[in-house]
Amino acid sequence: MSPSYVQRLAKRTAAIRGEQAAAEASGLVGPELPASYLDATKLKGRWMIDRAELDRFTTQRSEPKMVMGYNITWSAPKSASMLYAAGDD
Repeated sequence: MSPSYVQRLAKRTAAIRGEQAAAEASGLVGPELPASYLDATKLKGRWMIDRAELDRFTTQRSEPKMVMGYNITWSAPKSASMLYAAGDD
């Protein structure tokens, strides 16, 4: 996990928590948290994560699945392409 991913996740969770609080104050139902969220507090420009929250996040998080693949291209030689372009049906 990169630090930028953790920051992005903390910012998104903080924004959703703010929307939930605003919706609750007006008597509405706020947005739900995504499957992967991270509650953190921003202090002096740095995101601080509680140990219990970090433990919850790491046990709940599932590793992304990676699928390996190959990209294969077949090409005819230039002479065959020239014959096709110059020939008739």
